[in-house]
Amino acid sequence: MGKRKERKWKPPAAGVQTDESKPHAAAPSEGGESPPKVQGTLVSCPGCGGSGERRKASAWAECQGCGTLFLRERPSAGHMAKAREMLFDRAFALPNHEERREARALAGEAMCGFFQIRIGKHAALNAFGKHVLEVNCGLGFRLRAFQNYGWTTVGTETSATAFEYARRMSLDVRHGWLDEASFGKTRFDLALFCSTFGEILDPGKAVVKLRELLGPDGLVCVLREPLAAKDMEPSGDATRLCLYSADSIKRVYCQNAFSFISEELHEDDTGTFWFRAKTGGNR
Repeated sequence: MGKRKERKWKPPAAGVQTDESKPHAAAPSEGGESPPKVQGTLVSCPGCGGSGERRKASAWAECQGCGTLFLRERPSAGHMAKAREMLFDRAFALPNHEERREARALAGEAMCGFFQIRIGKHAALNAFGKHVLEVNCGLGFRLRAFQNYGWTTVGTETSATAFEYARRMSLDVRHGWLDEASFGKTRFDLALFCSTFGEILDPGKAVVKLRELLGPDGLVCVLREPLAAKDMEPSGDATRLCLYSADSIKRVYCQNAFSFISEELHEDDTGTFWFRAKTGGNR
């Protein structure tokens, strides 16, 4: 492949933000702050724990091991929640027909992938008795699409405005970070991130939490996640902590009791990744 010029990932236009177009982060115990270790000009990568080299005149560092781009100075959980809140500040005022259509398409993509993995072929999307959890579910449009096919849905969302919007749609959404949420004895068949994994403060902790919440052979779909590309300089998105590489996303999961199933790399520098929770002696 030829050399690629410096590129900048830009967030979608403002409006009723659809989460599907949003960026990502590393998932922590979603309330704690764990700034990267600094050793000279190196900082610790939140994805693999390797050494990240600081970029000159940049707020970002690049992991020399897995290629993850990440903020050198990690903002607090409160700061991240406020940044996400700004995405939805006009949610009740603007039309959202386009966002709903996009949400239905993305939910359909996730459901098709789920059944392709579970039974090895395309199937009707009806899934009565199946449970799905979406992390940072935004206004809840994807969850509503899942419900239309019989899924039992639960979401988490740090934005108070988005949470209230979803609640008024009669959706089961927990306000706050994943690590703070309680789900009782519910075990999920599918956990979904839609362009939001790079927004998680401590990715390792989040993945461990998901492992506890998934039932036997439970799946995780990291859907349409923006990825780091060569010579890319992230900019313009206050909610993004990390731009993972395909390799570093797989490392985070495979180091925490998941097995990698498949990936699809898209032309817009996003990727879709599937993981299965290990069970029994495989853990």
